[in-house]
Amino acid sequence: MSEDVNAGAAPAGRSRRALVLGLSLGLIAALAAAVGTWLLVRDRLGGGAGGSLDECLAALEANPDDAELRERIAKLGARSGRPVPEEARRHLAAAREIFESAGDITAVGAAIEKYQAAVALAPWWSEANRDLGLALEAAQRFEEARAALRLALAAGPPAADARAIEEDVRRVEAALTRAEAEAPPPDVACELVVPNVSADYWTYLDGRLLSPPPHEKRTSAFTAIAMLDGWEAWDERGLAVKGDSRGRLTFVRGDLQEKLYDTEVVFLEPGTHRIELLLLNTDGFPLACSSRDVEISAGKPEIVRLDLPAGFRFGPNPRPATAELYSTDWQALFNRRQARLKDRMTALAADPVARALNEALAGLRLAAPERPVLMVDLPAERGGPRELDARLVGALVGYLRNEYQVYEALASAEAGSPADFREALARLLPLIQAHNARIAALEEIVRILDKVKVDAAEE
Repeated sequence: MSEDVNAGAAPAGRSRRALVLGLSLGLIAALAAAVGTWLLVRDRLGGGAGGSLDECLAALEANPDDAELRERIAKLGARSGRPVPEEARRHLAAAREIFESAGDITAVGAAIEKYQAAVALAPWWSEANRDLGLALEAAQRFEEARAALRLALAAGPPAADARAIEEDVRRVEAALTRAEAEAPPPDVACELVVPNVSADYWTYLDGRLLSPPPHEKRTSAFTAIAMLDGWEAWDERGLAVKGDSRGRLTFVRGDLQEKLYDTEVVFLEPGTHRIELLLLNTDGFPLACSSRDVEISAGKPEIVRLDLPAGFRFGPNPRPATAELYSTDWQALFNRRQARLKDRMTALAADPVARALNEALAGLRLAAPERPVLMVDLPAERGGPRELDARLVGALVGYLRNEYQVYEALASAEAGSPADFREALARLLPLIQAHNARIAALEEIVRILDKVKVDAAEE
């Protein structure tokens, strides 16, 4: 009895196993068909994320910097077997001819332009992408070179070429790593804070003119009064600001506490820098300058605050007038006038500011500057070497005129003076005119800088 039951169960078990096996095989076949369909669609759509080769090329015209799209085109083009246009081949041949004979970076740049023209016509062309990458490597444009070489690989070159391109990629990546390691740290954004009691101020960074006037952020319209030990500034509400002779603000009215300073963001390389504030002085030498040496560390922004220059006079300070005592000793009178002229001529020739401006003018006559500023080698006690614009040069020329100009009245004879006295004075007149002309000649600097400024504005 048991044997009959076992005999009947065996065929039933085999039938179930056969059914399960059949279902499994059917499922596998269905999955295989689905995978095959997906692979076909992927091949046609370039990985399922773009479309046909023509569609991708059309999209590239609108998005030429899309790296993923370029890689998709390289893969689609390799699978499609699309031929390379003849115009692209001509560009490649011309690029190779230029590159092989290139003797400088300009010629390499011309070759790169031709390679890029070939790649633009056939972005799936592995050969053109590789040549472009090698030219970019020669120009030390390593990131662009790596991108071009990777596209050359994506385009499916022959195995031997692929191994060579992989070696190219490794070499370029090593060069890129070295360049990044040797690159200087990025500039640091720092705040430069300066008092704005006058809209006419100049800021300097390491002797280079950073920010000339006019400055729109002026606190108020001040009326300046020069005092014996400093200065005062008044506005429509009364006393606004007081400063001492050392450049320190000794009083600031309450409503101006938050408005008295201008803030400018400057980007500085890590290291030591000299930052300066220059104003036009109304007493003595016209350039008044305060400075700070600051140490900038990578990644650490600084706030650099500058005070007003020591000894700065804000407001009019007229020079005392001098008068010559009348004398009837004509020889003594002539001797005094001649000595005065000689003294002014000698002093002008020895003045370091006059010498610096004359040297700058000589260079300026040979070649006009690209910017409306001129580097003038002023002596250290007068502010040191720095760039000056037309207005600052004009202030220096005015200073020299005030200090050394001799009026032609010095050669005028008084009524009733003897003939020999008048003749002697007449011989002084051309010397006076030549002396004054030496000062006036420096105004040519102002005219040249003004012209450069106007020409730059018209461009």
